[in-house]
Amino acid sequence: MRLFYSTFRGPNRSNKVMKMIRIVSTIMVAVIAGSAMAQIKLKAKSPVGILTQKKVAADLQLTQEQQNMIKKLGDEYRAAIADLQAAGPVNPEEAQMQIDEAGATIEKKVRDLLTKEQQVRRTQLVLQLGGPSTMSEKPYSEQLKLTEAQMTSINEIFEQYMDEMMELQQSEKNIDQLTAKRNAKSKQYREMAEKLLTAEQTKVLTELKGKPIAD
Repeated sequence: MRLFYSTFRGPNRSNKVMKMIRIVSTIMVAVIAGSAMAQIKLKAKSPVGILTQKKVAADLQLTQEQQNMIKKLGDEYRAAIADLQAAGPVNPEEAQMQIDEAGATIEKKVRDLLTKEQQVRRTQLVLQLGGPSTMSEKPYSEQLKLTEAQMTSINEIFEQYMDEMMELQQSEKNIDQLTAKRNAKSKQYREMAEKLLTAEQTKVLTELKGKPIAD
């Protein structure tokens, strides 16, 4: 799972973290700091992810009840991250484990909420709409048989992508504009990563993506 991680300092770091969490649905930030200057980088990713996008909901034919539950699960995950952040300093390995456990709990609830057909299609849409590092995550990396060199290059692209995402997050205050620009950046860097694939890997990726989602 490729994730974005960052740090904030000072007494307002909690508010900054929660603002980032509310705005960015597929990329989450969690920070535990023991003092104003202490900082620990932790990684978290919302299991709800792309399911909050209108075109994804339409593609999956999510019922209104499912959409309402997805929103609640997103809120539940954000609350879990906020509670962990508010709890104060802990061992970073333990904190990361707690974040992963919170994500796994919500992921199970999301899977239970979706039909088998929706689960399969969701997997395809994650590849279509995710960031540049999505295909380097399991099981995609194994299905594509990515080499170590390809994984390294994808990670470098991912780092560039996250730098731009942070700059965008800090400069764009309009949520709708932020979402549109974020999606455009994801597409730009995702295409950069896909250019690293061989012809055979590209064929496999196309099959894994399934039918393109309607804009």
